[in-house]
Amino acid sequence: MKHVRLPLLFTLLLFSGACSDKLNLSLLDGNYKGYFYHIRPGDTNYLKSPGPISLKLSEKEYTSTGSDSRIPAGGSGEFILINKDDIEFTDKHVWTADFDWNLILNGRFIYEFKTDSLILTRKFENCNTCEIKPGMMPGLYQYRLKRTN
Repeated sequence: MKHVRLPLLFTLLLFSGACSDKLNLSLLDGNYKGYFYHIRPGDTNYLKSPGPISLKLSEKEYTSTGSDSRIPAGGSGEFILINKDDIEFTDKHVWTADFDWNLILNGRFIYEFKTDSLILTRKFENCNTCEIKPGMMPGLYQYRLKRTN
């Protein structure tokens, strides 16, 4: 009987540990509304989206509205949680090359989720097309959203 208990105990401990680390996409599901902020590489001032934007997360899919000025541009496709801090969006659209594609909700973001708030942040340390001098800010793209339902 002792030989049966030890493997059973080990299996239960392993299973319970795996469940506690599992990321739950359904916690993020919902509709959000808020503003987009960004700092261009080398700048020191935040630029705020001209109007509110919305984001819908449902299971593994997302849809984000943009503005006419493409600050932000929007986007839609699939998303996954990489770990407890990172989320990755994969946009499915074809875009023109006449604007900063970092304004599309696409790629890896740090996320913070608190009851009714979702903050998505993407920071760039390097910029190949600009001169960032010591003391200047790197590029930063951030969505500050509140759940609406």
